[in-house]
Amino acid sequence: MGIANSYGRVLRRELKQHPAWLPVTNTFALGDFGVVSNGLFTRMGNISALGVEWSEKTGAPSKLDYHSTSVVTARFEGGATVDVFSDSTTVDAKLVFSFSHNRTFVLRAAKISSLEIDDILAVAAKLHQHASWRRRFRFVTRLYSAQNPLFLASREADTTVTISGKAAVLKKVDLGDFDASINFAVNRQLAIEVAGESGVIALGLARVKVTGMAAEAGTAASNPQIGVEEDADWDEDPVDDV
Repeated sequence: MGIANSYGRVLRRELKQHPAWLPVTNTFALGDFGVVSNGLFTRMGNISALGVEWSEKTGAPSKLDYHSTSVVTARFEGGATVDVFSDSTTVDAKLVFSFSHNRTFVLRAAKISSLEIDDILAVAAKLHQHASWRRRFRFVTRLYSAQNPLFLASREADTTVTISGKAAVLKKVDLGDFDASINFAVNRQLAIEVAGESGVIALGLARVKVTGMAAEAGTAASNPQIGVEEDADWDEDPVDDV
């Protein structure tokens, strides 16, 4: 299992959503459709190209504070070890993450906003009627975007990340609000290094669900009931669509 799948398992468990890979630097949008392959969503297009329109609404905000159990976090302020950074803007401080194993994570985001399709059942009905739509396709119903997160993942064992700055600044970093102007040092190359950039980290995905004799697009059914279905067991790996 690669780093992408390891990351995906964390996102599924912690946010109850599908991972957007690569995190933050991707270009996923509402209405993207495609399939899950090797545990990750692969975009094939956008339903807007099929003539499907929708309205949007803002979802509930959330946050993420996760680190692998083997990752050790140490905080130093004024040369002493502390449990929590102070609000001092003059005292030097350091935040150190020690990764004893490969493929381990620190994922912190104090602000995660969400945007979602509002009229999802109407969208599902339009997709079902489209001749090129297939049951295995999933479409993006929700986007989860992190603002100034700190996402780190080790590529090798015995990796150390040291972030230096004033105590007040590192207090914000420790909570998942990273300033892109902050410098940090690593002793080994990281597998994931997102610090201070903002973008999409997770996706809500759904399939069109049809109750009736015929479920494939472009076929007739007797009073079909159109809905959507999403994953429910977030502790399990997703089943590939291809």
